[in-house]
Amino acid sequence: MDDIERLARAWREVHDGETGHAYGEALEAAGCIDEAAIVYRELADAGFLIGFADLAWLEHERGNVAVSHELLADYLRADTSPDEQTDLIAGVLGHWQWCDDRNFDAESLLRRGADAYPSARADLSHLLRESDREGEAEDILRAGVAQAEVESFLPLANLLEEGGRVDEAVEVLRLGYALGDAFSAYNLSLILDDRDDVTEAREWRWRAAEGGDDKAIEVLSDVDEPPSD
Repeated sequence: MDDIERLARAWREVHDGETGHAYGEALEAAGCIDEAAIVYRELADAGFLIGFADLAWLEHERGNVAVSHELLADYLRADTSPDEQTDLIAGVLGHWQWCDDRNFDAESLLRRGADAYPSARADLSHLLRESDREGEAEDILRAGVAQAEVESFLPLANLLEEGGRVDEAVEVLRLGYALGDAFSAYNLSLILDDRDDVTEAREWRWRAAEGGDDKAIEVLSDVDEPPSD
């Protein structure tokens, strides 16, 4: 609480973007969500772009989806000096439009934000596949894999597997897991099960569960011990 009071005094005295952002974050961390929203709105009204972004995330997290989308659109309209942060905001807005509304008009935002926000690249690949542009979707995902973006590995593996290129999918999943994606481990276990590699499949399920994959945890809930090394 002492920290919040210090930040509140600084906000009253300085009223700049950095100070307001820090104060709002501290309020959120303390559970004072409505108060944080007021600070972020004051930031936005004063012309600080970070206020639009902070308030958008807050509203999205409390379920005000349409409001959050409009706030990021306001950010983009108000941004007179686009930079990498602008691309990030575009990617987040495209991601929300696609995941929240399945809005195919999100394509331009997803393209703009693909390099700045890895989830935007993955979403763009899903949009392209649903638009019968499989080849372009694969190229988009391979670019993400080349940059070691964990979000691209599983979608690329799924695309490859569904296209009959199972061996390629397996290699992508192994690499994805090596980079920390537990979901890759679980999907790899499913492919190995299909190949009747039961022992190795079980090992990969345990790796997935140990990495926090909920599906793997559920499947292994009745198993007492992991496989021996």
